[in-house]
Amino acid sequence: MARQSIFPQISRGERSFICAMLGTSVLGAMLACVAVLSLSNRTGGTSMVITYWTLFSGCIGGAAGLWTSCERWFGHAGVGGWLSALCGTLVATGVGSVIGGTLILPFYGTMFAPFQLVLIIVQDPILGFIWLGMLLCSHVLLKQWRIERDSIFATGSSAAY
Repeated sequence: MARQSIFPQISRGERSFICAMLGTSVLGAMLACVAVLSLSNRTGGTSMVITYWTLFSGCIGGAAGLWTSCERWFGHAGVGGWLSALCGTLVATGVGSVIGGTLILPFYGTMFAPFQLVLIIVQDPILGFIWLGMLLCSHVLLKQWRIERDSIFATGSSAAY
């Protein structure tokens, strides 16, 4: 008897892509909350509505950062692929923090969110290593997605991976 998936119409590469996006968005939400809550401890309290909006904004920022950089930087094979993924982590981090910061606080968040993220990573480097690890795991997950995606356009003998 064949093993059935929860989503039988979704390919293995697409499931990998969804897992990478989910992991990055959840971790982006957590980093956004750490950043905002560290600021609120210095300036006063924060309400639950702000915390929920921060979670949502960080989730969107993390996913958008990976989305904008996955096409070019993630999922390539070999040593060059890993070097490309390291460059992609910088792009995904920058884009994600700008988008998340803009959603949290338009204009000021756009300017200060990347700076606040750097401060959080310097203050607590384990968060930076966790973020780096998530993006490198996303690179591994996106390899299958890239193979499937590239096989659509391959012709002749190059179609077999």
